[in-house]
Amino acid sequence: MATPKTPRMRKRRITYNEGLGMLFTGEDLYERFVEQKQKLQIVVSLLLACLLFYSYFPAGKAMWQRLSHVAGLEKVSLTAKESPFSIHVLNVGKADAILVCCEGENLLLDTGTCDQGDKISDYLTAYQIKKLDYLVISHPDIDHIGGLAQILKEHGAKTLYLSALQEKFFGASPESLAAREMLENGRAIPHFLKAGDSFSLGGATLRVLAPLTEQESPNDSSLVIKLVYGDFSALFCGDIEKEGEAELVRSGQNLKSDLLKISHHGSKTSTTKLFLNAVQPECAVISVGPDRNQLPSREVLTRLENFQVKVYRTDVDGTVIFTQSGLESQDHRAPISFYMNYLLQNKQ
Repeated sequence: MATPKTPRMRKRRITYNEGLGMLFTGEDLYERFVEQKQKLQIVVSLLLACLLFYSYFPAGKAMWQRLSHVAGLEKVSLTAKESPFSIHVLNVGKADAILVCCEGENLLLDTGTCDQGDKISDYLTAYQIKKLDYLVISHPDIDHIGGLAQILKEHGAKTLYLSALQEKFFGASPESLAAREMLENGRAIPHFLKAGDSFSLGGATLRVLAPLTEQESPNDSSLVIKLVYGDFSALFCGDIEKEGEAELVRSGQNLKSDLLKISHHGSKTSTTKLFLNAVQPECAVISVGPDRNQLPSREVLTRLENFQVKVYRTDVDGTVIFTQSGLESQDHRAPISFYMNYLLQNKQ
C-alpha cells in the first residue's frame, strides 16, 4: 500500500531592505503596494478637487482658455448654428470682432488686429459663411480694422459700411494702407453711415445712433449701433469715451438695451455712471486680452457690479455667444435668454 505524500509547504519569499534594515515577506510587500496606491489615489483626488475649485475663479478660467489656445482646439456651437439669431463676440485679444447672425443673414462688426485675421476667417468658415452680407467698421483703429484686408480677400462682403465722419482718421499704418488697397481694387464698395441711418439684418433692425457731430478723437468718432430683434436689444459702442457717451445721453435717444458691448475694452475713460444709467443693461460683454494697461479697469467692473450687470469677458470666458433660446427671461423683458458657450477656436 502506497504511503500518502505529505503536502509540500510553499516557501514564503523573504525580501531584505538594506535601507530600512528590515525583512519583508511577499504578502508584506503587496500590502505596502496597496497602501501606497491608495495614498496616491487620495492625493490625486485632492489635487483634482483643488484644480476644479480653482477653475471656478477668473484666473482658473483664463488658464484653461490659454491651454486650449495652445492646444489648437476648436468647437462650433450647435445651439448657435440652429438658432435664428445669435451674437458672437470673438476672442481676439484686446480688439473687436463681433459676428451677428439673424435668419440666414450675417454681419461682421470690426475685424480685430491683423494677426487675428486667420482666426476670424476660420471662424466664419466654421459657420459656413462664404460671403458676408454686411461688414461694418466702427472706426479705423488698428485693433478694429487690422483684419479687414484679409476678410475682404478671403470672404468678401456684399455691403461694407464705414462712418461718414471718419475719413480723416484713416492713417498711414500698414493695416490702413492694406484696407485702402483692397477698396481701390474693388474688393468692396464702401457705403457711409451717419446718425439716423438704419438697415435690416434678417428680422433685426440696426440703427446708427452716433457719431452725432464731427469728433476730434477717433474713439469718439466710433459708429454706435443699436440692434433690435423682437423685444431684445443690444448696443455696440466701438471705443467711445465719456465725451461721446455724454453726447449720446444728451441727444435724448433711447439707449436702453438688454446687452451692452463695453466700449474701449473696459478702459476707465468709458462706461460712465451716466451712460450706464441711460442704457440699463442686463448683460455686458468686454472684448479684451492681456495688455500692459491691465484691462478691464477695476473702476469699470465696479460700476457694472453696482448696476447689477452680468459681465462676460473674452479673456476669461473665450468667445462668447448670445443666442435666442425661446425662453422668457426672469423679468419677462424679452423672449431671449442669454446663452453663453465657450469656444476654443483660437488656433496658433
